[in-house]
Amino acid sequence: MLNCAYCNMPCQPTREHVVPRWYNDTPGESETFSARAPFTHIKGDIVVRDVCSVCNGGALSALDSYGKAMYEQYFTSQVYEGDTVDFEYDGNRLIRWLLKLSYNSSRAQNADVTILRAYRDAMLGKVPIPPQIRCWLHLVPSTSFDDETRVVRAARKSEQGQPNVTMPRWFRICQLRLTDHPAIALVQRAVLINSFAFSLVLTRPDAPWPSPDFDQWGEAFEKGYPAAQTISPGEGRLMVSTGWDHSAVSISSTFTHYPSRFLETPNPFVEGVHKGHLNVLMLHIPHEMIERGESDPIAQILRDMVSSCEKGMTFRQRLGIMVDGFDADPRALWQIPHVRMFFRHLFEQCPFVMFLSHPDGGLLKVFAACWIYEEGMTEEIEGQRLSDFLQRAFIGINGLNHTIMLSEEQNREICMSAAKVLIGDP
Repeated sequence: MLNCAYCNMPCQPTREHVVPRWYNDTPGESETFSARAPFTHIKGDIVVRDVCSVCNGGALSALDSYGKAMYEQYFTSQVYEGDTVDFEYDGNRLIRWLLKLSYNSSRAQNADVTILRAYRDAMLGKVPIPPQIRCWLHLVPSTSFDDETRVVRAARKSEQGQPNVTMPRWFRICQLRLTDHPAIALVQRAVLINSFAFSLVLTRPDAPWPSPDFDQWGEAFEKGYPAAQTISPGEGRLMVSTGWDHSAVSISSTFTHYPSRFLETPNPFVEGVHKGHLNVLMLHIPHEMIERGESDPIAQILRDMVSSCEKGMTFRQRLGIMVDGFDADPRALWQIPHVRMFFRHLFEQCPFVMFLSHPDGGLLKVFAACWIYEEGMTEEIEGQRLSDFLQRAFIGINGLNHTIMLSEEQNREICMSAAKVLIGDP
């Protein structure tokens, strides 16, 4: 038997819908996008099967009922440029519902589960909403596309119903990142229901509090979305107005990170690798390139592999290495001075190689050996250089948290695999 994802009691699990079942009967897209299947929309519901019948039919069902009532009262209304919505809410139920949606989505995606799980009691209403959780609401108006001028802007209410106006008809639950404000230690989530965009930020409940990182993120968010209003626990009422955001802008990051899903002709190489047609990719480095110390072209290839979520998911732990032209040299690659210098420079340019390295460890071992090895070094120096390599590699992979929204769970899995390659089983 499994333990319930909410109450943690042993149970016979039931199905819990990531997007509430009642939404299937509302106007909107009939298919669902999932980051785990970036090349297609999923027909039918996305569900998780780890919730007991008591939680599913009790507290969670009550939250979905509240969400449905809010949907019928507010979220069905389309918003246009300059609109203001008089929004009344019960912050305790609304935030708990948004947390529940995010937690379900995180388990389906394997992203942000650890921190969200720590707030299960708040989702079930057993404890108050803690200050380590903040929530904002901003409005996303429809978009107007002008084919002649190529201008894309927020649509006006007078343009309602025109063929060049696209309304935000969606129910999206996803990770969120601020473009210019990395925050590795925080969970950042978004729930977008048609024109109503809710943004959540959470920190670990056991992290030091008050948290400067938490406060700085909130300040950066409010600077970037000045029209956003804070959703507070308890009964509340807000006058929410539109800002600079609109439907096309709101969805642009998904287009950018998953281009093969939205383009008529997806990247065949990326699609083929992702679908399992090739499990290992070999990074071929010619002898001449190493002789010239020309690492920039290889660095460009590696950076492109982590330039979007789609590519990151494709190339994660897929990369092996092939270095030619040294077969006649009896020394190991890392014992050849100019080979060492080549890979050291490449590692400085691309410290995220741990993320790309296939679990067999060939690529990572070459990078590590070239970084660590020095002729005549002592065990103490070897240990220091290994520690330095690991620290740089961990910092490198942490940087992907921001660029491709690598979650703590995914980060940990890759780091454990790399540690096993370099250090061995504990």
